Order: sequence, then structure tokens, then C-alpha cells
Amino acid sequence: MGDISLDRVEDVILGTSLIYKPTIVVANKADLPNASINARGLIERTGSRMSVLVASSLTRHGLEELGRRLFEALDIARIYTKGPNASNPSPEPFVVKEGTTIGGLSRQIHSALFRQFKYARVWGKSVSYGGERVGIDHVLMDGDTVEIHA
Repeated sequence: MGDISLDRVEDVILGTSLIYKPTIVVANKADLPNASINARGLIERTGSRMSVLVASSLTRHGLEELGRRLFEALDIARIYTKGPNASNPSPEPFVVKEGTTIGGLSRQIHSALFRQFKYARVWGKSVSYGGERVGIDHVLMDGDTVEIHA
């Protein structure tokens, strides 16, 4: 067991230690009458403390936005990979923390790939042009496609 300070014990007992988790409120039933009035009231009451998404599971209104909001709230990104000279990226992305570098991704794929890294080519929002050659410290963004050369 490690050393615990009296302040830490006090925080736990008194409940003063708060953990904030990302929250998205999904207000369903946007297809019903008065839904816009109710949604406006909800947004006014929550203010900027929580993200509110007005949706309808019946008409699918707003659901296309849910995935993007979840990724933003959780600070995660989808990174697609492709082999050198392959025409299409893998359909299954790596899900990484926002701010992950090429080095972090290559280490996640395989430690040997990280150790033998030469350069990478990237297509997506994190580069100026598609196929840009980048180094190991390049920060990736959601939706980027990466081709690692070792």
C-alpha cells in the first residue's frame, strides 16, 4: 500500500474530490409536436455545461451528428492505415487519443515498426496536401490516413 495524505482521505470521505466526465445529452423525440420548444428549454437550462443533441430515432434526425460529438467529447480520433503503395486504406481504423503522433501510432501497431521508422505519408486534415511526407513527431487528426515506411 502506498502513502496517502490526510487531505486525500478527507477529499474522499467528504466527497470534495470531483471527477468530471464528458457528457452529451441526447434529446430524443424531435419528431413530436412541441419538440423544438422543449429542446430550446433544455438547452437554456443546461447552458454551456453540457452538449445537447436534438434527435429523433424515428426519423434519424440528428443521429448522423452523434458519432462526431462522441469522438469530440472523448478526445479520440480514428486513424486509418494503408500499406506502402496500396490503393485503399484499411476499413477498420485505429482509435487513438486526440494528439497522437505518428510515433505513438507506429508503437501501437508494433514496437519494431516504431524502432525501424523512416518516414510516413499522410492524407487528411493534419497535412497541407495529400500524401505529404512527415516525421515521427507529426500530430495526427481524426480521419487521417497513414502509410508508414520502415
